[in-house]
Amino acid sequence: MNHRAPFFILVATLLICLSPFTKAGVKSEVLEVGSEYVLRKFGVEVTKELGEEGAQVLARKMEVMAVKYGEKETVDAVGKVGPRLFRLVEEVGEGGAAKAVKLMGRVGEDSIWIVSRKKSMAPAP
Repeated sequence: MNHRAPFFILVATLLICLSPFTKAGVKSEVLEVGSEYVLRKFGVEVTKELGEEGAQVLARKMEVMAVKYGEKETVDAVGKVGPRLFRLVEEVGEGGAAKAVKLMGRVGEDSIWIVSRKKSMAPAP
């Protein structure tokens, strides 16, 4: 009888479970903490901007934005501007969205007037 087979099965199972691919779809701790912070800071505004299921919508939108523009940039921007960020980025469009997210993450609410001007975030010709 081969006594090594159960050991190799155990090792293979552990490697599969610890693989980074098994964590796909699980949001990072930074995004989780960031969404909790935004809910505490902008609670009423989250519900007003994103609807009754604001917490779930906020978490999902933060995940999508983090994939596109970076986790740190997303958390910084949402933490400073609040849920308005998603509407503003959508209005800017894909061409200027990355710049808008970075600017709002750095400057905060003072950057909203710049981002809301269509020409300010337009890609260079």
